[in-house]
Amino acid sequence: MSLGVISAVNRPMPWATHIAEGLIQTDAAINPGNSGGPPLVNTSGGEVIGINTAIIPFAQGMGFSIPVNTARNVVEQILLHGRVIRPWIGISGVDINDGIARRYRLQVDRGVFVVETSQDGPAYRSGVRPGDVIVSMDGEQVSTMRDVVRVLNSRGINAIVTLDLIRGYRQLRLSLRIAEMPELRVER
Repeated sequence: MSLGVISAVNRPMPWATHIAEGLIQTDAAINPGNSGGPPLVNTSGGEVIGINTAIIPFAQGMGFSIPVNTARNVVEQILLHGRVIRPWIGISGVDINDGIARRYRLQVDRGVFVVETSQDGPAYRSGVRPGDVIVSMDGEQVSTMRDVVRVLNSRGINAIVTLDLIRGYRQLRLSLRIAEMPELRVER
């Protein structure tokens, strides 16, 4: 057992190859090889508040835990469906910054620049194309891919969302139905 302080909540893992959101940041000792346990507990009764997950290897005492409510949700989905179901629209995008705005001569300084669309995804079928900039979803301002993921998670599978886009000098409004993220196929 080791003692630590929670220094932040609702943190992303900035180096992840996928979007990992809503994590608890702590300086409690989390060492390579012990991800997934032991749990992060509080001092008032030893209640589990997180599942230790990751560290930043070259930072002093920067660890991350999955909040217990997120872990419960994942367990419930696995028990109910045999897998975790995630919402998906089939885009890869990057947050717009000054460099991206200049490089692609964008007419906006915030939003998500669509880099790629999956041809079998809802975004492509509804008319979203690489080079488009998503500026809002269902009337909620979108500035980052985190915002996109947050809106998708709050709506869920089969919900219809409205995207406001900038394409060149035109503004577009498209609707699409959120799908279930396809399972990753691992080639052996």
